[in-house]
Amino acid sequence: MKIFFLTITLLSYTYFSFAQDVKKIDSLLKVLATTKHDTAKVWTMLDVSYNYLHSNTDKSAWYAQQALTLAKKTNDEYAILWCMTAIGNALVNTGSYAASLKIYLEVLERSEKLKNEELISSAFLNIATAYDWQGDHKQAINYCLRSLEINIAAKDTYGILINYMNLGLYYDESKQLDSALFYTNKAYLIAQKTNDTESLSDILLTLGDIHFKLGNDEIALPYYRKALLANQFIGNYVGIGSYYNSMAEFYERTGHPDSVSVYSKKSYETFLKVSYKKGMFDATSMLTDFYEKSNSDSSLKYLKLSLALKDSLFDQEKIKQLQSLTINEQLRQSKIAEEKELAAKESNKNLQMAGIGGFIPLLFGVSLLFSKKKVNRKIIDALGLLLLLFFFQFISLIIDQFLDPLYNYSTLIKFSLKVGTAVLLIPVKKMSERLVNEKIVGKTEV
Repeated sequence: MKIFFLTITLLSYTYFSFAQDVKKIDSLLKVLATTKHDTAKVWTMLDVSYNYLHSNTDKSAWYAQQALTLAKKTNDEYAILWCMTAIGNALVNTGSYAASLKIYLEVLERSEKLKNEELISSAFLNIATAYDWQGDHKQAINYCLRSLEINIAAKDTYGILINYMNLGLYYDESKQLDSALFYTNKAYLIAQKTNDTESLSDILLTLGDIHFKLGNDEIALPYYRKALLANQFIGNYVGIGSYYNSMAEFYERTGHPDSVSVYSKKSYETFLKVSYKKGMFDATSMLTDFYEKSNSDSSLKYLKLSLALKDSLFDQEKIKQLQSLTINEQLRQSKIAEEKELAAKESNKNLQMAGIGGFIPLLFGVSLLFSKKKVNRKIIDALGLLLLLFFFQFISLIIDQFLDPLYNYSTLIKFSLKVGTAVLLIPVKKMSERLVNEKIVGKTEV
């Protein structure tokens, strides 16, 4: 049951989310009403939450919260993290970027402790989305590339598709059009090969936007028309609203003012239905500029709406919260990198110690072998001396590992400990020399 639902809907939430399917929601609600097993209820409620995401954000958040409460009762950490992700998705959809980012970062940290690559990749994708919608495309690209690295290693075709698709969008928004076209085309090929109609609807729109910005209007328009049909077919209101917004920009540049007004209003009304604040802000900003010279009343109306949405999305307090979360996460990642580096150094040190420890008996065996043969006495003396040097340096290294913390206090303490260690090793040194002389050197004759 769990794997089934994950395969269908819970791989990750991105800008290109699954559209509402009324029939599917009705079917899921019927299943939920008859399901008695708590684990099955959790995954069914999560499925409902994801399907409500672009039609009724309040219901999406409510089902995610109910799923989280039940998941905590079953103490299923894996389910808990998916429930937290669903709540973060609802928050980011309403413009609560700082709150959603806080949840996504917590999901990432807990996923790292579980060492679950699927959850880590999903967390990176969601963090990228939160940064992108806040306008920080550099961070969005960074986290998306980290997610892509995991997907490529796991040969996760769907994950790779989503990452290519998002990278195309992020590079498009940051005006790096060559990179945007490169990744979006890669996503397009995978979506066609896998017959992923939901992803294609958004890929087509992004391709239209990229070619529009490149000045290829004759290429952009067919992509836009296909994108509208695809989004209407699956009922993706965010995709439809984005199409209207893109067409408004297209007609603004090509000098068709009446069409600009019509498509901007359609964009705003579509986004309003699903409480998609970022889209509403883009639409009202365009309408404000459009009416500025021709209709002061309408311009003032949309300006007020635009400012209210801007305050809701980008007020200084939220920006400070995002900056604080970003800095804290960078510090955490820096600490993780330092710990990994120290662990690697310690592992390398242990390997070297093991190598030295293994070489000493080997050297002893070689010396013992030579002592039974007619070998020049000077060679045996040299081997015996080398064996003693290796042995005592190895013991010194082992002792130093335990005394290293004490060495940091002062040079005098370090000197005293070194002298004390040498004094304690004198009896061992004499015994070792006697053993070497008896077993190896003493047996050798010229």
